[in-house]
Formats: sequence, structure tokens, C-alpha cells
Amino acid sequence: MILSQFDDLDISLLTSENSGHAFELVCEVFVEGSVLHKAVRVSLHEYREYLSGSFQIMLQQGLSLVATDRLSGEIVGCLVACDYTTPVQATTEMPECVKPVSALLQRLDTLYRQQRQITSGDTLLVDMAVVGKGVRGRGLYRKLREVVHHHGYSAGFRRVAGELSSAATQHVCVTEFGHKVCVEIDYEAFEFSGHRPFSVIRDPRSIQLVEGELKAENL
Repeated sequence: MILSQFDDLDISLLTSENSGHAFELVCEVFVEGSVLHKAVRVSLHEYREYLSGSFQIMLQQGLSLVATDRLSGEIVGCLVACDYTTPVQATTEMPECVKPVSALLQRLDTLYRQQRQITSGDTLLVDMAVVGKGVRGRGLYRKLREVVHHHGYSAGFRRVAGELSSAATQHVCVTEFGHKVCVEIDYEAFEFSGHRPFSVIRDPRSIQLVEGELKAENL
């Protein structure tokens, strides 16, 4: 079912039928473009194997989206979302290179939970979102966000949270949507096993966990 249209793209739910192509897009974009994953030099094979189990768990919740080119049928964008309380665990052993990323995200979560009591069905987590090379710069990330906010509100969620590692997503969520920065960790200062694995990241200077209220009048 098409939830929204954006230029020549259709935005619909991520389903078992389109999840294969969406999964490949997510893996390719994250390995190539995520500042976190580039810093730890994770390979496409390692990330694909690691992400597979949690991706399927989030897929089953029916909260994630894909953007499809109306003419070619190609999936060019994907936003993966779930209930924040979902215990998303990898089904395979975590590669050594991914452990610093996992530790950083766990630290964000711990600090967030110290200031917010989270119950099932209350907070929607935008876990990851990617936009293909051919459609970047057109505002697709923002559109995917708008659609998932509406979809999440309709499903009963009243708050949305996101772990933002890039300057672009921080700008959209904080500056444009007005989301609150609840937790912020400087890349250069974060230590893991006696090392600072993200000190090479210069833009942005930090990772943020932000949240926003989902209200009918804002949708």
C-alpha cells in the first residue's frame, strides 16, 4: 500500500516482498557512507551478516518504509523503525570491528533511559535510514521522516527517537523538526578498550540521541 508520493517516488511499507532489495541498499549505504562504520572499517560482508537478524525483527513490526522509483521499480530509499523497547539482538557473533559501534549506541541508550522511562508502544525508534546515490539532495530523508512520524502516530506512538550520527540527519531532525537533543557524545572523547575508535570523525563532532513529540497537529 502506498502511504505517500514524493516526486516520481512511491513511499510504502517495508514488507517481506521488498525487504531483500531494501536490505542490500541499507547495507551498501551504511558501509560506504556511515561515519561510524567507515571509522571502524567494517566490510560489506561483515555488516550484512551482522545486521540480518535485527533487520528481520524490525521488519516484522510493520513500521518501516521504502521509497520506490515509480518507473523502474527500484528501491532507492529505506527507513527502518521499531518500538524503542524492542530487544533487537544480532543472531550471529558480532564482528570485532562492529563492537565499538555497538558500545557507543549502548551508551547512548543507557544515558537516555536515565532521563526517560520508556514503555512499550510509547516511543518509536528510527533505527536507520538510507537514501540511494541517485536521489540524494532532493529531500527524501525528510519526506521519509514525515511519513514515518505520521505512520507511527497512527499506530499509537506519541514520541519518536533517533540516534543521529551524521550532520545531515542532525540538521533535519534538530533544526527543521525541532527535536530535542537528549544525549550527545563527542566522537573524539569516546573510549573503547583503551582506544578512541571514532576520533578520526570530524563532521559532525558528536553523535546525538534526539526525540520529538508526535502530535496530530504537526502531521
